[in-house]
Amino acid sequence: MKILHRILLATLLPLAAFLISVGLHVQNLMTEQVTMNTMNANYPLFGKTSDLVDKLQIERGTTAMYLSGGTTRETLFAAREKTDGALKEFSLAVPGAVLGTYSLDSVKALGNRLQEGRRVFGEQKTELRPEAVRMYSEFIKNLFELEGAIVNSKSDKGFGKIMGSLFVLEYAKESAGRLRALGASLFALDAPLTETDFTALLTLKSEVDSNLSSPALILTQENHDALKRLPTSAHWADVDSMLSVLVRRADEGGYGIQGEAYFAAISKKISDMNTIIGKQLDFVLNRLDTETRNAERRFWTNVSVAIGTALAALGISLYFSFGIVRRIRSVKASLHNISQGEGDLTVRLAESSDELGELSADFNHFVESMEGMVTSIRDKAMALDAASGRMGSCSRQLNAGVLDTASLSTNVAAAAERMNSNMASVADNMRQTTSNLETIAAGSEEMSVSIHEIADQAGHAREIGANAAGHVQEVRSIISSLVESAREIGKMSELIAGISSQTNLLALNATIEAARAGEAGRGFAVVASEIKELANQTNGATEQIRARTGAIQKSTETVNETVGRFAVVFDEVGNIIDFITGGIGGQADAMREMAANIAEASSGVADTNVLVGQAASMTGAITADMGKVRESTSQMEGVSKDTLDSASQLFAVAEELKSLVGRFRLA
Repeated sequence: MKILHRILLATLLPLAAFLISVGLHVQNLMTEQVTMNTMNANYPLFGKTSDLVDKLQIERGTTAMYLSGGTTRETLFAAREKTDGALKEFSLAVPGAVLGTYSLDSVKALGNRLQEGRRVFGEQKTELRPEAVRMYSEFIKNLFELEGAIVNSKSDKGFGKIMGSLFVLEYAKESAGRLRALGASLFALDAPLTETDFTALLTLKSEVDSNLSSPALILTQENHDALKRLPTSAHWADVDSMLSVLVRRADEGGYGIQGEAYFAAISKKISDMNTIIGKQLDFVLNRLDTETRNAERRFWTNVSVAIGTALAALGISLYFSFGIVRRIRSVKASLHNISQGEGDLTVRLAESSDELGELSADFNHFVESMEGMVTSIRDKAMALDAASGRMGSCSRQLNAGVLDTASLSTNVAAAAERMNSNMASVADNMRQTTSNLETIAAGSEEMSVSIHEIADQAGHAREIGANAAGHVQEVRSIISSLVESAREIGKMSELIAGISSQTNLLALNATIEAARAGEAGRGFAVVASEIKELANQTNGATEQIRARTGAIQKSTETVNETVGRFAVVFDEVGNIIDFITGGIGGQADAMREMAANIAEASSGVADTNVLVGQAASMTGAITADMGKVRESTSQMEGVSKDTLDSASQLFAVAEELKSLVGRFRLA
C-alpha cells in the first residue's frame, strides 16, 4: 500500500466515522421528521373528530329530547344539518391519517350508518329514546377509539402527553354530553326516575367532575386557569342546581324545569369545555408547526453542515495528503537521482518545523556528508591517479635501466671471457717460457721476441682490465640508480597503501552512512561497496609492488656487492698486469744480463706463472660472477615488467575510481 493511500486511509477513516455518526444523527432527524409528519397528519384529524363528536353529542341530546317530546322537529333537523357539515370535514381529513394497525373502516362507514339510524328515529316515540341514545353513543365511541389511536400514534417532544390530556377532556365532554341527553329527556318527561336513570345520572356527573379535575391534565397555563374558573360561572352553577333538583325529586317527578332550559344551560357548559379543548388543540397545532419547521431546519442544517464538513475535511485531507506525498516524492526523486541517476549531491530540500522538515534536514545532512566523503574520495582518486602515473614512469625508467644493465653485463661478460682467454694464453706462454728457460742460452733471440709478445699482450690485458673497470663503474652507477629507483618505488608503494587504506576507510564510512539512510541509501551502499572493493584491489596491487620492489632492492644489492667484487678483482688484475709489464720491461732492459741472472729469471718466470694462474682463476670467477649478474639482471627485468604491469593496473583502478566518483555532481 502506498503512503498516499495510507495517509488517505488514516484521514478518511475518522471522516467516515464522523459521516456515520452524522448519518445516524440525520437518520434520527429523519425519524423525528417522519414523526412530525405523522403528527401533522393525525392531529388535525383529532380536531375534526372532536368537532364531529361535539355535533353528534348535540344531535344525540336533541334526538332524545325530540323523542321525549321536549323539542321540535325543526330543532332536530337543524342539529342534524350541523352534524352533516362536521361529518363532511371529518371525511376529508380521514384519508391523510397515519394510524398504523388501526382500521378506519368503521369511521368511514359512519355517514351511512348515521343516515340509516336517523330514518328509524324520525317519529316522536318515547320508547325509542334509549335506543337512540345507544346508537349515537356507539358512533361517538367509534370516534373516541379513533381519537385514542391518534393519541397513541407515534409522537415526540411531549406531544403524546398533551394529546392524552385532550383525550381526557374529550372524555369529560362525552360524559357531559351523555348527561345532557339524559337530563334533558328526564326533564322533558317530568316523571320519577328509574333506578337505571338515577344511577346513570350520578355516574355521568361523577365522570365529568373527576376528568375535569384530573391531575394528569397537561394544559397551557391559560387553559389551566380557564378550566379552574369554569365551575364558578353562572351556567355551570345553573346546571348543578338543576341536577340537584332532579336528584332530590327523583322519586316524585314534577321537577318544574323545562328540558330545553336544561339543555341550553349544559350546552353552554359543554361549549366552555369545547372552547378549552379547541384552544389547547390550536396550541398543539401551532407548536407542532413550529417544531416541524425547526425539525426541517435542523435536518437541512445538519445535512448541509455534514456535507460541508465532509467536503472541507476531504479537501483538507487531500491537500495535506498530496502535500506530504509531494514532499516525500521530492526526497525519493533526490535519492533516486543520487543512487541511479546523475548522482547530484548539490540538491537540497526545503526544511520546516514538522516531521517532513526534520526528514528534509536529515536528508540534507546526509547529502552533505556524502558530498564531503565523495569529494575526499575524488581528491584521493586524483592523488592515486597522479601517484600511479609517477609509478608507471618510474617503472619504465627502471625497466630501461634494467635493460641497460643487462646489455652492460653482457659486454662485461664478453670482456671477461676474452680476458680469461688472454690469461690462458699468457699461462701457456709462461709455461712455454719455463720450458724454454732450459734452452735460454740457445734461444735468447726467440726469448726476446717472446718477451716483446708478452709485453704486447700485457699492455692489451691492461687496456682490457681498464675497460672492464670502467664498465664496472658504469654498472655500479646504474645499480645505484636502480637501488634509488627501488627505494622511490617503495615510498610510492607506501603512499599508495596509505591512499588505499584511506579509501577503504572512506568506503566504510560511506557504507555506515548509507545504512543509516536505510532504504534511501541502498543505491549508494552499492557504490561504496564497489569503492571498497577497488581499494582492496589497490591494496593488493600495492602489496605486490612492494614485494617485487623488495626483490628488486635485494637483487640490486646482490649485483652491487658482485660488482664491488668485480672492482676489487679488476684492481688486482691491473696490479698484476702492471707488475707483469714492469717485469717484462726489466727483462727487456736486462736481456743482456740474462745469462748472469738466469736463475733470477727462472724464479721470476715461476712467480709470473703463479700470478698468471691466479689471474686466470680470478678471470674465471669474474666470468661466473657476470653470469650471476646476467641472471640477476634477467630477474630484475621480470620484476620491472611486473612492476610496470602493476602500475598499469593501478592506473586502471585509479581511472575507474575517478569514473565512479565522476558519477556524482559536486559543488
